[in-house]
Amino acid sequence: MFISNQQLTKAQLIDTEGLRAACVVKDGNTIPIYPHILAQKRADTSNYLYYKNQRLLGFLSLYYFYHDACELALMVAPDVRHQGIAHALLKAAWPLIALKQFARVYISVSQSANHAWLAQKGFVYHKSEYEMQWQGTRSLDKPACDLVIRPALRDDQDDLVAIDNACFNSNPVETRQRLQTILHDPEYTVLIAFKEGVPVAKAHIHLSKSHARLLDIAVAPQYQRRGYGGTLIAFCVSRMRAADSVVLDVEATNIRALDLYRKLGFEIRNATDYWTISMKQLRHLVGAC
Repeated sequence: MFISNQQLTKAQLIDTEGLRAACVVKDGNTIPIYPHILAQKRADTSNYLYYKNQRLLGFLSLYYFYHDACELALMVAPDVRHQGIAHALLKAAWPLIALKQFARVYISVSQSANHAWLAQKGFVYHKSEYEMQWQGTRSLDKPACDLVIRPALRDDQDDLVAIDNACFNSNPVETRQRLQTILHDPEYTVLIAFKEGVPVAKAHIHLSKSHARLLDIAVAPQYQRRGYGGTLIAFCVSRMRAADSVVLDVEATNIRALDLYRKLGFEIRNATDYWTISMKQLRHLVGAC
């Protein structure tokens, strides 16, 4: 049975986390599915689930973080792979993808995935992202640069959106909507950093019962390589270190960046690769008219 909706129910969220846990056992790594977004009602029917005998076997969701592309998360239970479920989910989502008229689609996959198969199907490697956990065994160095860091206010939205757009090529409308939601969510703290009154960096902290997660770290391009990122992360960790688990989500395109996070006490616990495909190639892969 196929289900498509704008917002996952509590039961569907639990089923989705269960499916992801099964994929981790098989693949060693997992992909991001952004439960906080899945729990919100979105403008489009962006979630697709395949159930059989009340068991969730396949999941696909679309995320609109970019102005010219969408990110696609796709999972199939390990014991029923290669049975056409992934293709069926893609075909179900295709009308919405085509309607949006994106230039390309990004798909997230475990770093242990069959990269040769992806390349054969027309996907091209784009980037890698890492989930890192703070070990809590190293003392944090005193910040090396003079930044003023404080919780963001509603009046800071323009600056936050500008930093995000400059760093991530994100969709300004989606970014602003997401920020508005986060700024009103008591589980989130958005921090913004200033250098001599100029906004130069930002980060989000998500606090839950089980962990504290640091994500969406961004330093404006013209202020990078000055130590501001390390200072902001150290500041965030000092606020989060009382949590049972402190996790960092980061896009790291070079060894230098990973070395910085390790220096601050983080170690990799999950790795995700992102591959991209053009709309023309995806249409051919799906078999759409």
